[in-house]
Amino acid sequence: MARPTDRARFLIKIDIAVAYEQPWRYADMPAWCFENVPSGAWEQHSYMDWNRRDDNGAPTDFSRLYFMSDADAEAFRRR
Repeated sequence: MARPTDRARFLIKIDIAVAYEQPWRYADMPAWCFENVPSGAWEQHSYMDWNRRDDNGAPTDFSRLYFMSDADAEAFRRR
């Protein structure tokens, strides 16, 4: 995981709420990036948003991906 100061290089941020039974599983997201985005051109981390809660009152989990390139971010979005 990148240090916070490193993330200044990554201008594009994509947040994805993690639904554990969605068609594209969480583990597939970084795997896709490893295969399709140049090394060092993306970063990823997860976080829990305590202010956004589901119907049961549980906080929402997110996967946050950072990209350096608009083209890489758009390819990820299309996937």
